[in-house]
Amino acid sequence: QIQVNPGHVSPGHVSRNHISLNRRRWQNFRRNRRAFISLIVFSVCFIVSLFAEILANDRPILVKYRDGFYMPVFQFYSEKSFGGDLRTEAIYGDIEVEYAIPAGSDAVKEVGVCAEYCKKALM
Repeated sequence: QIQVNPGHVSPGHVSRNHISLNRRRWQNFRRNRRAFISLIVFSVCFIVSLFAEILANDRPILVKYRDGFYMPVFQFYSEKSFGGDLRTEAIYGDIEVEYAIPAGSDAVKEVGVCAEYCKKALM
């Protein structure tokens, strides 16, 4: 007696309706609109999160000081690079970095000039 496997298809016979299981799953997933949109949103969030260290850090991406451009997010710059005295990392928001105080100047006069500079910068 010959036993026949019901799921067996002869090697020469190819079904026209034969679609791989993974392709069928993908088509079903794409038909589910909410799931597919969620996949797109998740993928965009994931790609943005790869650049999170650059986008949300404590150092500026680009600094213009005098006639030069600096990128502190990629390289270390000390206060000496911006006219300071220390070799520690510069505090980029300090007024000393924004306004250079000339050596040997009158402190009271320079405070007034610096205050005017700050008013112009804020307005």
